[in-house]
Amino acid sequence: MHSIFRIDDIRPMDDHANVYTVDLTLTNDSDKDLCKLTERIRDESFPEYQSEGWYRLGIVLRKMGQFQKAQEVYYGLLEQETETSAKASIYGQLGLLKSNQGEYEEAIYFYQKALAILEQSTSFNYHDLSSAYNNMGIAYYSMSKFNKALLYYEKALAIRQQSLSPDHPQLATSYNNIGGVYEIIDQYDKALSYYEKAIAIKLKSLPSNHPSLANSYDNLGLLYEKMRDYSKAYSCFQKVMNIAQKSLPSDHPNLNKWQNHFDRVKNNNL
Repeated sequence: MHSIFRIDDIRPMDDHANVYTVDLTLTNDSDKDLCKLTERIRDESFPEYQSEGWYRLGIVLRKMGQFQKAQEVYYGLLEQETETSAKASIYGQLGLLKSNQGEYEEAIYFYQKALAILEQSTSFNYHDLSSAYNNMGIAYYSMSKFNKALLYYEKALAIRQQSLSPDHPQLATSYNNIGGVYEIIDQYDKALSYYEKAIAIKLKSLPSNHPSLANSYDNLGLLYEKMRDYSKAYSCFQKVMNIAQKSLPSDHPNLNKWQNHFDRVKNNNL
């Protein structure tokens, strides 16, 4: 029970088209790739310092798409909470809730309430403040207000550069977000620089076949395609497919999307 294995090989058995032999190797906590993956999952799932009890339930409900129930949980917490720093975290979650529903103006309203508390605090939590800035940037980006998005993404990056290790995944997220803004406003050289920084961090902090790394290579490949540098785009999409074929099931939607990118650039590169 609860053992973790590496999949070394999968091959069809002789004379049994739908039966496969799978070679497994037992791994443990000393496996560096497993440790990186575990830390990444923990960071993605419950990065908030106050992720217990009803607060965590709200996070789970939001990620399940149970938005109304999550909202009820957070409004209930606001009525009971007396500590201002905790209220900032709840406002942040309400902002995410509205953003997940495409209600970006309301999301910004809640992010601003969180920031009003965090920016005035003498002992603010670096994670909460950088997340609020980053989430504000996402909301403005989704509204096509790219200058404002860039402003808040850069504020988030500045805090993360001061408070996190140089190879922390959240730095990669910031670099990728800023690169995305520069790409959409056609400043390709700046976009390229930020995408490359994001990839450099992910190569250090994630397993070599992590889908997030494939996504970054895909972003870089699409950028090179826009720049009409098809050989570099082709190289990026090759890396995407190598990772995807090792880490994703054959019916995963990203696999088909990335295959289309690869095939399109392959034809241009011939």
